[in-house]
Amino acid sequence: MSEETIDEDVEAVVSELDANLNAIQAQLEPLFQRPMKDTVNDLPPLEAAKLHVVGAYAINTLFYIYLKTQGVNPAQHPIKDEMERVKNYFKKVQTAAADAAKQESNVHLNVSAANRFIAGALGGEEGKALKDENAKLKNKDTDNKGSKGSKKSPKKTSETPGSSTKKRSVNADGSSTPSKKSKKKAN
Repeated sequence: MSEETIDEDVEAVVSELDANLNAIQAQLEPLFQRPMKDTVNDLPPLEAAKLHVVGAYAINTLFYIYLKTQGVNPAQHPIKDEMERVKNYFKKVQTAAADAAKQESNVHLNVSAANRFIAGALGGEEGKALKDENAKLKNKDTDNKGSKGSKKSPKKTSETPGSSTKKRSVNADGSSTPSKKSKKKAN
């Protein structure tokens, strides 16, 4: 290979590096427009931790690249240990995020289980009505299996025992109240 070909190859690599660094700078520009302290204060704690870890990793990576461009072996430099330390923090943040997601998914109310407890405690006609409502919910859940609904349980309406004209709402906690329609009819 001639010296001219090598210079063109090096120039192509350097121009690609320059383009990539400009792209990184453009992506980070919104982050640099306001003080980091203000940005972090607007975030929940887990998101703030993610921002700090990603920022530290980006800075260390850029320094690692800088060392390579200067002919320094980064494997023999303390930056290697620093990058490992940041990677460990990144793993901790990922674990905390996974735990938070798991906790959030366990928070929803199991309406059918609540109805079973209440129906067992009430017994009689009201207990039978709640059991019927629970069977309807169970059928609805099997029909909608695979699709996720909202975490809030909507009020369900069911007929009160002994009256087929009055509607009552069964709240998520299992208590029942007259529905808005039946209240209007009563007035």
